[in-house]
Amino acid sequence: MVTSAAHLNAKPFVRWSVLFASAALAAYLLPSLGAVLIYDRSAILGGELWRLATGHWVHFSASHLAYDVAVLGITGWIIESRGYRYFPTLCLLSALLIGLVMLIALADMALYGGLSGVAMASTVYMALHGLREPGPWRGACLAILLLSVGKIAIEAVSGQFMLVDSASNSFVPVPLSHVTGAVSGLAIYFWSRKNRSVGNSFALLLRKEKANLTLFARDRAKRFA
Repeated sequence: MVTSAAHLNAKPFVRWSVLFASAALAAYLLPSLGAVLIYDRSAILGGELWRLATGHWVHFSASHLAYDVAVLGITGWIIESRGYRYFPTLCLLSALLIGLVMLIALADMALYGGLSGVAMASTVYMALHGLREPGPWRGACLAILLLSVGKIAIEAVSGQFMLVDSASNSFVPVPLSHVTGAVSGLAIYFWSRKNRSVGNSFALLLRKEKANLTLFARDRAKRFA
């Protein structure tokens, strides 16, 4: 896919990447807000289902927050700037999917926070779109994908995050969130491509029908002229 200049210049007044980053900052600065949003297994099982998605916006340290917001902010800005669609859908669905997987697979985990899984989904989604473009950006996205796969593999084997010192921050890393985030980004990318193809086919059908109606109207006008 070649991104048009119109897409690159069509910048919304407020980007979703900025809103999501601001939400994480607000949850960190306002502990009472974070307490309402955090993934809390007992609260979720008690009916507070929003925590499955919102828990990702809660962080346990400044470095934890800085890393996650930086990755999601940069990849989100690129996604929006290059005209790749469905960024808010990507973030919200991946957050929900990660939360559901952890609820099912990690019965012993009482609390969870952090945007790293959503950031991984955003990274994979961005890179997959970039592979469809020509030039250096395509090569950069291939490298990003390979590095992301390597990072996930190392974390899955070691049980430790590569770029955040979880030991000094007093929390336990959850590599499953990154694996699920990557799978979410992949799935939502293919959904977006299919949805785009359906939309393009529908638009083409409408244009053909409009052309047929125009020809019919001209033919009728000639008959009665």
